[in-house]
Amino acid sequence: MMIRSFWSAPPNATRPAAGTATRCGGASLRRSRRPMPEARVHDALTLAGAALLIPATWAVPSDHRWLSCAMVSGGHLLSGWMFSCDLDVSGELAHRWGPLRWIWWPYERWIAHRSWLSHGLVVGPLLRALYLAALVETALLGLCLALEAVGGPGLLWLQEWHRFWGNLGLRYPRRFLEFAVGFVLAGASHSLLDWIQTGIRRAI
Repeated sequence: MMIRSFWSAPPNATRPAAGTATRCGGASLRRSRRPMPEARVHDALTLAGAALLIPATWAVPSDHRWLSCAMVSGGHLLSGWMFSCDLDVSGELAHRWGPLRWIWWPYERWIAHRSWLSHGLVVGPLLRALYLAALVETALLGLCLALEAVGGPGLLWLQEWHRFWGNLGLRYPRRFLEFAVGFVLAGASHSLLDWIQTGIRRAI
């Protein structure tokens, strides 16, 4: 029996050749003429970055250093493995979302690959996080309105959901900041590796 690793491509996934147009979510996107690093290279970089962030975070004064390390490194791993800059073109990455991979189809259609929206050092990862948050909020709103229509406390539940996250952010602002730092750094390192490889290829 063959067991596929977490970051391996699905059996029917193929990588388009460099310089060819790909079809993503119904939109034709032009891939870079210079091939970018493979997903496994970015995965290795993400893992190495998360490991390096542990001693770096430990050096920052904190009442709970282990928790700080977990938040920064955890955000880094989640961003690099599940919110990659290449979600707009790579089936190898979208398949990690399993049956929910379809939620990224609108993102694939609207965001041009290697634009400042997908590969911006800060904007890129934050945009993908906000995109998912907007989808979750839309789904919850629809569910709560449906419950309200049949006499359920739908909107009340939605208010409690917002209050929960609001209170959590007010109570633990540092933990949210630590997670956000790790999350953004993963996207930034991905973009930097792409730019460095492109620069080297142009120089050669």
